[in-house]
Amino acid sequence: MEKANKLNFFQGSHTKSIKWAGPFKIVALLFAVLMVVNVVAALWMLIEPTALGHDFVTNYNRALYWAVTTLTTIGYGDITPTSNYSRSFTMLVQISGVAFYGLFIAQVSKALWSRTFAIQKEMKN
Repeated sequence: MEKANKLNFFQGSHTKSIKWAGPFKIVALLFAVLMVVNVVAALWMLIEPTALGHDFVTNYNRALYWAVTTLTTIGYGDITPTSNYSRSFTMLVQISGVAFYGLFIAQVSKALWSRTFAIQKEMKN
């Protein structure tokens, strides 16, 4: 019985668990976004040669900035790839960013909709 309750919590099929399942999924998804941005920034530091004279913190900050602007497809153009490998990586990151943020928006919408549906169902009863 307890296993079924835990399963309902994660699936969001029980009205009491919907109150927590939506926010839990959003927080988990935000954590996943932060992890993806961090991994992309680390890979960018390995692929793209860094400018001489910059310390690790500055290089990581620039790589993190590049990762966020590229994943969100803003791409200001102030940090650009200079090799074929880094250009290929940039294209892969841009395509992945569109898919990843599309998934993020879909999950947030789903969580909000299930919460709204649960409230409406409770009001009818």
